[in-house]
Amino acid sequence: MRATAHARAAAVVSAAAAVTLFAGCGSSTAGEPTREQPSSTVPQDDSTETSTKASHSVDNLCDLLTEEEAAGLGAPKPPEKGFSTSDGHPQCTWSGDLSLTVGWSAGMNTSMLKTGPDITITPIEVDGLHAVLSKQTGSAALCQVAVDLPDGVLGGAVVLDLSGEGRYDECTVATEAMNIIIPKVTEK
Repeated sequence: MRATAHARAAAVVSAAAAVTLFAGCGSSTAGEPTREQPSSTVPQDDSTETSTKASHSVDNLCDLLTEEEAAGLGAPKPPEKGFSTSDGHPQCTWSGDLSLTVGWSAGMNTSMLKTGPDITITPIEVDGLHAVLSKQTGSAALCQVAVDLPDGVLGGAVVLDLSGEGRYDECTVATEAMNIIIPKVTEK
């Protein structure tokens, strides 16, 4: 039992650190964004006037999923407010059989995400906004969905399966979470 608790604790720490996938400055490692030499910017579609209707504070982050929504995703425990250790952006983590961490990072966009040997990035759309699905395999298998929000903010959800049984598809859960959250923070 004690070994399992240790493994889960280590996995939660790994998931929290994984939020740095979209939150770094300066030099970066595979899967982390960099503010140095972004490859391009993502143009906003002028035909859809989208604006932010909720501030990107840590308090609002933890209110973006109801207890029922978080439990339905596999993370029934109350959310924990926090900030990224890499750049201080706000984040909120729900846990249970998986760890779901949601965060905002100002001045970032999906074009700043990098790939590496164990990272695959796939363009997707969430609520009409440009997004990417970033799947990391290897020693820390996890998935992130990052969405380009209005006002130059990158929103993201990082999911790590803690069940030890492969019960969850991390990318499906991250996508479902962002499909719930993004309509709550934008209006068209």
